[in-house]
Amino acid sequence: MSDLSSRERVPPRVLPLAYFLFAHLSLILACLIPTIHPDAMLFFLSARFVGAVHFVTLGWITLTIFGALYLVAPLALRTTMRARAVDWWILAITLTGASGIVSHFWIDEFHGMAWSGLTLLLAVAMLFGRLFGPLVRSPAPLAVRLHIAFAFLNLLAAGVLGTVLATRHKSRGLNDVFAHAHLALGGWTLMLTIGVAYRLLPMFLPARPPGRVTPWVSLVAIQVSVFDLAAALWFGERTPHVAALGLTVGVGAFLSAVARMLVRRLPAPKKLIRPDVGMLHAIQALLYLTASAAMGLVLVFSDTLDLQLVSYYGAAVLLGFLAQIVLGVGMRLIPMFVWLRAWVQSGYKERPPSPHVMPVRALLWIAFAGWTVGVPVLAHGLANTNEATIRAGGAMLLTTAVAAFVNAIVVARHALRGRPHTR
Repeated sequence: MSDLSSRERVPPRVLPLAYFLFAHLSLILACLIPTIHPDAMLFFLSARFVGAVHFVTLGWITLTIFGALYLVAPLALRTTMRARAVDWWILAITLTGASGIVSHFWIDEFHGMAWSGLTLLLAVAMLFGRLFGPLVRSPAPLAVRLHIAFAFLNLLAAGVLGTVLATRHKSRGLNDVFAHAHLALGGWTLMLTIGVAYRLLPMFLPARPPGRVTPWVSLVAIQVSVFDLAAALWFGERTPHVAALGLTVGVGAFLSAVARMLVRRLPAPKKLIRPDVGMLHAIQALLYLTASAAMGLVLVFSDTLDLQLVSYYGAAVLLGFLAQIVLGVGMRLIPMFVWLRAWVQSGYKERPPSPHVMPVRALLWIAFAGWTVGVPVLAHGLANTNEATIRAGGAMLLTTAVAAFVNAIVVARHALRGRPHTR
């Protein structure tokens, strides 16, 4: 990490931790809803159900990604993303917009939801503007950088569709909701996750990085297919079969790259404790991605809409894959960031404990067990509208959320000690 110790490339100390704090609190609140109010989760288009989903998508996933960008820029993209005054404004506007969306879903008030969506769109545009320069300057492969750039454009497009849905909520249909969801989850979270994974997974496994061709295949296939799928669902003028197949090709290209990484492993750091719980989360998330791709194809090519399969599909995509891979990568990324910041705090004179020994192993295993069991239990409860099963699954996920939060606090304390030597 010697090239990362320069003052230009050291990640900001407090701003990413602020994002992670609110993200973990959002995950806890999201898991509290099915635990305390399982009745709110019985119909997947009810306002409170959608509010809980946005707790995960905006509160947990998006806030974590926003905070992680300040770490990914120097650690993976080899560029600079320092904290300025405008970055704190972006955080404040993001929290205002996201909390407004979730709270107005909870009270079933769509007018305020539309204004909250516009507020969040402003924050997204501001952050993309901040990230654009570092992306251009980054020496990372162009295909990787384009994954991130297109992800932000897709998020802006998904936000526009969501705002339109909020303004005409009385006439919204299933296809309109699915168009917004696939643009947000596929175009934003999946696209960005894959782009960053091409850089982070080789570091974390460790393994040889993927070749030059595969990132281009996933970029083109996912971007074209997500927009085509959203358009097909939104306008309803044609079937989304071709788009679904194209999206599957993009996901398959990424999974093939991961498979090659797993068989082209490099010697691991001596202090890396096996099994690596963070990477277990990531591998399990990729298995859910594979399963969700298969379920998505079945749904698209079926003559009738199977609502039970929709529930399993949604849980696999949102909780099994997206929320879990963010959780797993965070278990490796946050200690790495904290190690670097703690080294800076000492004036580069005293090396802190290895990032591999900072986490509390017992908490990591509690989190892994809770998520591994909780996701299928909750999915089964949602698919069969069983309140007791929904509550049980929610409680297991809540256990994970609390364990992960406590572990993050234990790890983060290393970065908050002492006087900062860089901004």
